[in-house]
Amino acid sequence: MFSETDKKFSYEKTDAIVASSGDLGYVYGKAIVTITKDGNTKTLNGNYLRIWKKGDGTNWKIVLDLVNIAR
Repeated sequence: MFSETDKKFSYEKTDAIVASSGDLGYVYGKAIVTITKDGNTKTLNGNYLRIWKKGDGTNWKIVLDLVNIAR
């Protein structure tokens, strides 16, 4: 198993939507994970979804952060 220090996540946004109420939104797109172990590097592609909510009416907080990687 790889440790967190062996992984690098990067994201390419496809779209982002905010509710008309202005207190909930989401972003989704392509996720790329680069894993390095013992000098070998492997790149995995997938998708991500991140849902945001204004918890106190001012600051956005992530309520769901989902990454799906195809192997």
